[in-house]
Amino acid sequence: MRSRETSSGSQKGDKVQGGCWSLHGEGVGSLHPLPRIVVVGAGMAGLVAARILHDTGFPVIVVEARDRLGGRIWTDSSLGIPVDLGASWIHDARRNPLTRWCRNLGIPLQFSPSQRTIFYEEGRGDPLGLVVRRSWRELFRPAASLLWAYSTEALLRRWARRPPRSVLSAMGEERASMGPQQRDGRVLLWLIGMIESVYGAPIDKLDLLEIDLMELHKENAVPSGGFHALIQEASEGLEIRLGNAVRRIVYGDKGVRLETEEGLVEGDAALVTLPLGVLKSGEVVFDPPLDPEKLEAIDRVGYGKEAVLNKVALRFDRTFWPVRTEMMASLPSNWETMGVFRIWIDMAWAARAPVLVGFTSGRIGAQWDIGAPDQTILQEAMSVLRRMFWEVPLGPIAYRITRWLKDPWALGSYSFRSIETRPEDFQRLASPVAGRLFFAGEATHPERYSTLDGALLSGEREALRIHRIFCCSRANLSRLPWRG
Repeated sequence: MRSRETSSGSQKGDKVQGGCWSLHGEGVGSLHPLPRIVVVGAGMAGLVAARILHDTGFPVIVVEARDRLGGRIWTDSSLGIPVDLGASWIHDARRNPLTRWCRNLGIPLQFSPSQRTIFYEEGRGDPLGLVVRRSWRELFRPAASLLWAYSTEALLRRWARRPPRSVLSAMGEERASMGPQQRDGRVLLWLIGMIESVYGAPIDKLDLLEIDLMELHKENAVPSGGFHALIQEASEGLEIRLGNAVRRIVYGDKGVRLETEEGLVEGDAALVTLPLGVLKSGEVVFDPPLDPEKLEAIDRVGYGKEAVLNKVALRFDRTFWPVRTEMMASLPSNWETMGVFRIWIDMAWAARAPVLVGFTSGRIGAQWDIGAPDQTILQEAMSVLRRMFWEVPLGPIAYRITRWLKDPWALGSYSFRSIETRPEDFQRLASPVAGRLFFAGEATHPERYSTLDGALLSGEREALRIHRIFCCSRANLSRLPWRG
């Protein structure tokens, strides 16, 4: 893959909003020459930091292994409409900085769920509340067990140091007592599968206290046209080298030197925004090696390997599902298939096109990501849809399948707090090295890891840190579109 340079990151036909993101204000520069900053990665964190530093007066160059911008943000239009194949939700939208950014750009937001989650089987649709009420006798014991384990775990961990407990261990014997062929047991399996889907993690590795008990009550949003416009605005005016993978990062008192597939890139300091999976793989060599505490944190924070969240986007020649039912659910038949297309998102409301997006998650999602051919995944997707609805077409007229675990520049979907993760590990991931290496990305945010706003805020954080160290402590954030 050859290196391709762009001065703005925008593509022909894109409408990018202008505006200065300077921390000093437009037209106000530094009193002394500023160091050259090399940013590794053109995802949300890297582009946000690069744009802030560039507009503040720092010489900045962005180096990206992919032949596109965005990283794990990927608004794809190959189906004839924009579909976010990576990050797609603004979580807890009323309090999310991404909401303000979208509104400042004039991007309409669709708040979800604007309709209830509906379970479909053989053409019949039942709302989530009804399905749960029908199954309350079988759900009561495991739900009570999980709630009790959660509350006691929170208290015990607050007052005493003890190893974290996994979601699976908190279920105890309830897993063995489930009847997966009964409707009640299937509802519980669906709920467990949703936990694995939301957190991109297997429940035997996921920290019990990672679960947000209020998640279902929070309002999320989807930007019309996807997140492409945000990525384009963040990249405006930047020097970006696409298709240029970094293989070695050498750092010392005199600066940094990046050894890439297209040659050397030098700077006074570097901001590393590589996904955690890439850091775990060791494919990018640090010279000298990172300190043991940071390496241990990289190893302990959960990401990839045994679980992943992937999407399958299907375009049909017609709409065969009920209109305006954005969240459509399917009950699993057994434990092994609880991560197989349990949720479908209707895109027709946003794109005015017959497009469905389904999800695979957990261990079976990881297995399919690495080893299953497209046709196997498509066949299973169509099989689930046929169990849900009547008169389903033979297949889609076009499709896209994500494989984030197999993707060499991601190696997973997003980070999570595993039973091995320590509370300080996210801070350790974010800590600078030798005053020359800085780190950003969703996995470096201590509270909002795994989210797009976490990536955004980590990029802002490191831009402010670099500005404070190499320029001054004066910083006005009012020009940042998610702040002002």
